[in-house]
Amino acid sequence: MNHTVREYLAELERENPVEPPVAQQEKVSTTDPDSTYATKGGPARLGYYDNYLVDNASCVIVGVQATPARLSQESVAARDMIERYRERYGHLPQTLAADTTYGNGELLQWLDERGIARIPVGGIGGKAKAQEVNRELISTVNVVLFGNEEDFSATLGVAIEGVDADFKELPIAPYEAMLYRVAELYPNIKLIATTLRTARSATENDWGAIALHEGKVLIVPQRPLEILDRVGGGDSFASGLIYGLLAGASWALQCGVAHGALAMTTPGDTSMATLAEVEALMRGGSARIAR
Repeated sequence: MNHTVREYLAELERENPVEPPVAQQEKVSTTDPDSTYATKGGPARLGYYDNYLVDNASCVIVGVQATPARLSQESVAARDMIERYRERYGHLPQTLAADTTYGNGELLQWLDERGIARIPVGGIGGKAKAQEVNRELISTVNVVLFGNEEDFSATLGVAIEGVDADFKELPIAPYEAMLYRVAELYPNIKLIATTLRTARSATENDWGAIALHEGKVLIVPQRPLEILDRVGGGDSFASGLIYGLLAGASWALQCGVAHGALAMTTPGDTSMATLAEVEALMRGGSARIAR
């Protein structure tokens, strides 16, 4: 047999046509010839795009179709999924919300001919819209709000001033000002807290926290911490703080910092610390867990 793999596959496709051929590429997988190079989400690699049709009212996926990793195929998938939806449910959707990739003229005309209105995702999303939604949600919170300085800036639009972009030094005054600003905007929240982390290296961090509780600033000063696995430190801070609220705000902040520190000295994102170990660290002990 003198055929190359490419020639053999091309001959098979001519003899067994199932859909219009897609543009060719220089390299083809010999084990998965329908895969194509994709750059979404990182370096180029052979793969597919997954396309989903979701009913917004019920939040149920009503259509799925994989395509070669080419943007032009996304519109093909959209038409196929909508037609299958009509065959199964007996009607077409009234509107279609999709990103700009689905906004080519061919698909827009196809939708228009079927009376389907398209809503660009850019019109219902984006950072500004996300912050608007977050602000509405936070207006319903009445106990505690926590995050780091980037969380407050990205999710609420409350930026911290007077701190360098690398967060190598963390003066307390800018953090106090940020917390007071959040409290001014959301007087319904009783306690607002943020962690204080200075990353000297991947394994050496200074770790602490600051909070504002009923107009009073509470601070747990940063202490050097030897990191084993940083994942889960923020979640453990939050859970420790929430538990600690049973004993008061100041104790809660110390509890959150201690629990977060202990979580980062053990592998994985699930805390292995006991209450006794958390309390020992709060009293000034080591962040190493005894086993």
